Amino acid sequence: MTKAAKVYFYHSFPRQKDRALGLRILESILKKGLLLTAEYKTIRRCSDLCTKKFLQRRVCFTALTPDKVRSHARKFGSFSFEFDARALREFGALPALYLSGRLPNAGMLNQGGEEIARHLLLVHDALRRLWDMHDNGTPRQKRLAVAVLKKIKPEKKTVQELFFTAQTLLNLYYPTDDPKWTGPLGYYEQREWKITPNLVYRRKWHYDRLTEQECAELIALNPDFFGRKIRGKTRASLSFRFAKIGNANVVASARRLIVPDSLVAKCRRIVKSAGFRISVVGINSL
Repeated sequence: MTKAAKVYFYHSFPRQKDRALGLRILESILKKGLLLTAEYKTIRRCSDLCTKKFLQRRVCFTALTPDKVRSHARKFGSFSFEFDARALREFGALPALYLSGRLPNAGMLNQGGEEIARHLLLVHDALRRLWDMHDNGTPRQKRLAVAVLKKIKPEKKTVQELFFTAQTLLNLYYPTDDPKWTGPLGYYEQREWKITPNLVYRRKWHYDRLTEQECAELIALNPDFFGRKIRGKTRASLSFRFAKIGNANVVASARRLIVPDSLVAKCRRIVKSAGFRISVVGINSL
């Protein structure tokens, strides 16, 4: 009986076929940590609820066997950090929350997944308004918020915790299919996992906002992507970075760095000079 190949998690870059950009991104990751990138997700209208956008922040990984990495790299980039699943889950990696998208010319209950996503966003926004009433409302609104929370919330759970739980699910959300980008189940086939900025460890939040200098460096690195405006701000300024939990460094936990064969020696020097001990291998050696 043939033994099944082991599955690892891969964070690949850059989507552009630009090896010089890949080297610069590698240096940025080794310096700053992983980037929880800001991106608008559109959740379409359902029943009497209008279309609305939600600002996701997440860093993405794909669960693959090593023999699938080369084909994956053609779309997602020829540089990949490879993580053992157990190690990455220690840093809060969770599987993407896939809900079906609405297919063209379909009917009946086809839109069920999008309705669930839109209702989840409604719950998220309602909790945010309740939180705001409690902390910043008029005296009457504050009394009302206290009364509502006293009546409905679980013991020892704050409205903030409930709000961030809904936000976590929205950060994990992906449609299984998007007619603009994929065929049916196109996203689902990616086997995606994510780290989102919603978890705490020992009452500490581990996802840092970027400094002005770090934002400027990212925009210089890739102006079209990190300089793009979202809600009037650059994508870089809305993104977070994630490097450590306590003394544990997420990038240092990578078991290998996979790169184009011609750049193995150069990448080994970059990794070593950044103070990391990560094995660097050529993509064709897989």
